[in-house]
Amino acid sequence: MTSGKNKRISTGMDTREIERRKAKRIPILASFSISLVVPKKGMHRLHIYDVSEKGIGFILNIEEEFSSSNPTEVNDLLEINLYLNSSLFLPLSIRVVRIDDTQTGERRIGAKFEKRDSETFTALLAFLTFLDKILGSVVLAHNSTY
Repeated sequence: MTSGKNKRISTGMDTREIERRKAKRIPILASFSISLVVPKKGMHRLHIYDVSEKGIGFILNIEEEFSSSNPTEVNDLLEINLYLNSSLFLPLSIRVVRIDDTQTGERRIGAKFEKRDSETFTALLAFLTFLDKILGSVVLAHNSTY
């Protein structure tokens, strides 16, 4: 993965300017059905808005997060399941480095990957490499019936 500045990325939901990243962000295509679960917060499938070899960004919009006496905080270590489809996931560890509570009520979490020497992290890197390689060639079929 190459590093770059001012890369425009599409997450399938929005496009925005990314600056000063230590690693190239990989767009998450909505058609891949990639999601994230934080088991200690419940089995809610959470939207991922970006991912790279260094970290992950996701939206933690669950009622329990806002009403709990133990909300997620910067520096928390979380065990997550990164779902590649409806049943296949990679168990990973992340450390929260940024929390943005937006005016629209979204809680956007930025986290870096921990345990980078694990087999599951190596599998994640392989998956990200796969996504990076196919993004320029894939075609998304709209309203297809096959």
